[in-house]
Amino acid sequence: MVAASDAPAIPKNQRPDLLAPLIEKAQRGESDPFNAAVIWPKLCDMAEQKLKPFIGKTGDGLQWIDAFDDPQFMSKNALSDRLRRAKKAAIELAKPR
Repeated sequence: MVAASDAPAIPKNQRPDLLAPLIEKAQRGESDPFNAAVIWPKLCDMAEQKLKPFIGKTGDGLQWIDAFDDPQFMSKNALSDRLRRAKKAAIELAKPR
C-alpha cells in the first residue's frame, strides 16, 4: 500500500502524466531510449494489449484514457516531441554545476 505522502506531488495546474510510466518501461534496456522509431513499436504493442491507460491503436496513433476519463490520442510525432523534450531535460540534469 502506498501512503499519500509517498505519491508524487502534482501541482494544481498540472495534469498527471499517465503515459510516462509506460514510455519509461518501453525505454528500459534500449541503446537509444530517446529514439521514437525504437520506442513507438513497443508502445503500439502495449496499446494493442490495452495496458492501461491505453485503450487501442489506430492507423494514426494510440488511443488512451487520461486522468479525467477522457479519451486522448498520441501520434508518433507527439511521442517524438515528448522524447526530444525528455532528452533535453536529461542533458540539462547531467551538466556539471
